Amino acid sequence: MARDADAAARVITAHFERTAELVRQVLRKSRALSKVAKYDVAIVGYGPVGAIFANLLATYGLRIAVVERATGIYDKPRAITLDHEALRVFQAVGLADFMESAIAPHNGSHYLGVDGEVIKMFDPMPPPYPLGWIPNATFVQPDAEQALRDKLAGYKDADVFSLDHRHIPGTG
Repeated sequence: MARDADAAARVITAHFERTAELVRQVLRKSRALSKVAKYDVAIVGYGPVGAIFANLLATYGLRIAVVERATGIYDKPRAITLDHEALRVFQAVGLADFMESAIAPHNGSHYLGVDGEVIKMFDPMPPPYPLGWIPNATFVQPDAEQALRDKLAGYKDADVFSLDHRHIPGTG
């Protein structure tokens, strides 16, 4: 199913390449920053959003500094579902194979009002899926966060620091 989304991933990739080039242009134009900056981008927070953002930017060769309060991943999931658009972002950072094995189809939900009557139904979409991925999936958030951190650790120009300025082992 992930392979069907390659065309969509190319569109996302082109968008992020243009964005990364714009960031590089801005940094080149700023003499003060270009003389003192070791990093192109600083990200505060290394939760799922910060980790995805860091991976996307590192994919395009930007030098990334991530600052995080906690050195470890919170072991309880705060999110349990994601959609096919989020899965395309994981694909764009090179984690399609991981996510394909880490997700399960979401069976849908029926929401009841106070009188017990159904007020809203979310049922899964049948195949074929328009974006190549199942439209709604369940996942284990700490596992996805670990995969994102492991991926970022493979970039030589990405560093993660705790708030006390210590480099977090196993990163960049």
